[in-house]
Amino acid sequence: MTRSRSLTALSGALFLVTAPAALANPIQLAPQPKKPDIFRNYPTTGIIQSPIFYTAAKKKWVTSTDQITFNSASLLQAQGNENPFVQDLNSFGGGWSFGFNTTATIADNTFQVHTYQAQGPTPPASNNLAYREGASGGSIGDAGCVKSNNCTGAEFYFHYNNTGDDPANNVHWIQIIYDGSTYQVDYGVVLEMVNGKLKVVLAPYYDDGMHTADGTGFLDFPTNYDATTPSTFDAMLFLVTGPAIDAPGPVTIYGALNWGWSNRPVPEPAPWAMMLVGFGLLGVALRARRRPTVRTGARRSAHPGPARTAPPRPACPGSRGSGLPT
Repeated sequence: MTRSRSLTALSGALFLVTAPAALANPIQLAPQPKKPDIFRNYPTTGIIQSPIFYTAAKKKWVTSTDQITFNSASLLQAQGNENPFVQDLNSFGGGWSFGFNTTATIADNTFQVHTYQAQGPTPPASNNLAYREGASGGSIGDAGCVKSNNCTGAEFYFHYNNTGDDPANNVHWIQIIYDGSTYQVDYGVVLEMVNGKLKVVLAPYYDDGMHTADGTGFLDFPTNYDATTPSTFDAMLFLVTGPAIDAPGPVTIYGALNWGWSNRPVPEPAPWAMMLVGFGLLGVALRARRRPTVRTGARRSAHPGPARTAPPRPACPGSRGSGLPT
């Protein structure tokens, strides 16, 4: 799994939106297909679409986006390290610490989702619209996907519309991703001069100047560059405030979004299902063979001699056929 849409290293739906009933719903689906945003110099599709289907390695495949959910700071704090995303964040180290603001309520429509579109090989042509848009914007990775026609992923973009208690100053994004086997921070990178040498220092913020995110919004386009292999991308994106990326210190979490996507072969009729159908047909055939047949004429006795008949059954007095008045 490789990420695309980076400002320096250009390497590259319909779902339900849910939030706890007691809270405001901070997620708003707001597609803009006629006039999509250009965010940090990258074009977006403005389309919300899932799933999409494609053919690869002579098999039918499907790529689908996950349901978007919002997790309040109170919920995240209560879960603590039982939540693997929170546990991974707490282990970041490097002078960074993390706490929760459980008094602020994230307002309605804070996260205005303009693009959440599954992508894959063509045909149809709409399957790789985001790759074509990215290639037109200068993304080398997206251009490679258009050329190879062997990529799958999902473009996710929203505008951060802060109102009410929503944080407005020193806003940052921290993203923890799960690839089906491990959890890890989607690191930001800080370049520092140490003893006259350039040193790369990892930071928790996604909005490090190289990724497509800032205090006004967030854009990510994770991609699997081999559409013939299944892949999973689950992410928890934390809305936080904190110090500058090169000044480790305390960070305050206001809530988090869950989002993601996966691709997999379209299930074929399972062998056991076919066996059940076969057993059902066999049962019908057996029942048909056991059904009694009406025969005409006298039945031939297996033993010679006169046929045996049962003695007449006496009629009950007072019943029809008894010869007595009723």
